[in-house]
Amino acid sequence: MTVREAARAWGVSVNTIRRWIASGELVAERVERPQGSQWRVYAPRDVPPGTSHEHAPATPRDVPGRADGVSSLAPPDVQRAEALAAYGATLLTPVLATVERLEAQTRDQAETIGRLRAELEAAHRVLVRDYGCRGTPIVPA
Repeated sequence: MTVREAARAWGVSVNTIRRWIASGELVAERVERPQGSQWRVYAPRDVPPGTSHEHAPATPRDVPGRADGVSSLAPPDVQRAEALAAYGATLLTPVLATVERLEAQTRDQAETIGRLRAELEAAHRVLVRDYGCRGTPIVPA
């Protein structure tokens, strides 16, 4: 979310969000865009940083996402990597299905070629035996 969206969501000023980013209470990254740079804020939506304990979860098991109370918030690089992995998986799924289909088709074709080669060799042997055809083998070795 943007700095402005975070400020609106938590009912604080934009400057407060910027202070929390500077102090490390919020994880954020500066994203370059054609219109200029913009801060992207990565934070849980339910409990803003800097809230008093009366607004925060009472025990570690009440913290959303993790049973041990550690924030489930991932650094921006990890989030980008996970998003890229998910995107890659959606791209690769149909490609892998096509590769598997083509692999099965190639295997079937190889078996057919092997079977036809054996039939051709058997027919060549019959020609040599029954008709005395002695030329070059029909099937190269």
